[in-house]
Amino acid sequence: MFIKRLFSTIVLLALFGAAIFAPDPLNKIVFLLLSSLLTFGLVREICYIVKHLGMETFENITAWFCTLLILLINVTFLELLPAYSHYKRTISNILSYILLYGVALGGPLFILFSRNSGEKIKKLFNSMGIAVFTLLPILFIFGIYFIGYGWSLRGRIFNYYFLIFVLLTKIGDIGAYVVGTVSNKLMKGGNHKMVPSISPGKSWEGAAGGLIITILLAIGFHYLFPQAKVVGSIPIAIITGILMFFGSMAGDLMESVLKRAAGVKDSGTTIPGIGGVFDLVDSLFVTAPVASLIFLFLIFFH
Repeated sequence: MFIKRLFSTIVLLALFGAAIFAPDPLNKIVFLLLSSLLTFGLVREICYIVKHLGMETFENITAWFCTLLILLINVTFLELLPAYSHYKRTISNILSYILLYGVALGGPLFILFSRNSGEKIKKLFNSMGIAVFTLLPILFIFGIYFIGYGWSLRGRIFNYYFLIFVLLTKIGDIGAYVVGTVSNKLMKGGNHKMVPSISPGKSWEGAAGGLIITILLAIGFHYLFPQAKVVGSIPIAIITGILMFFGSMAGDLMESVLKRAAGVKDSGTTIPGIGGVFDLVDSLFVTAPVASLIFLFLIFFH
């Protein structure tokens, strides 16, 4: 298990690093592949979880639809079609309109030809709900990457905004886990559990440790990238660190609540040694809109 987890971690870090540090357009291609594959796996896992809640879905169709949408967004906004193509914008627009009209007409026509099948109609609306639930945070993540990519075109060496966002989210998770595990072994009688009915592994000691580590990392980013508005000053960096840590913890607990309600232990086995895609990105579900909100607030009011 350790070897599998180590291998998966190395591969994920390599892809994450390439999406940030690789030269253009390789960085965009890696991000396209990473976001598309994760979207496909994530949708299938959420469909699997809600199935245990008695909510049947069109699992494969929903996964492919969401993945296609993310592909089109990548191609359109990151301009991945060849620069020498005089029709690249037209092609992107045509593909986008096809998808838009397909969605607008697909639902009503499906109901029309479902022949009064209540089960199929339930599956349709369950699938639509999962698509919205999954795509919204993914679109926020894409927006953060796109903003950071725009900054990198203005003379920056790499997409540091996306780097800050992901590391503040995941380092807080890792820090809380490490501090919680160590404190549980060192303290007599173990550490103090936060919400044992939802997530037995989470403790107040771990949360405190993760919060401190996230704040210190945000302050470190202030000195490394003072041009980044989300860590543009020490007070802003501290506030960003606090909001990102609690957002990360909320996302993690959200997945725990969903899995416990469905009676499912793991979201999947997509990533060897780590678990499912949902286990990997659950914290981003909350930190992505939080990070976007911080950025917009600073743009308009700072």
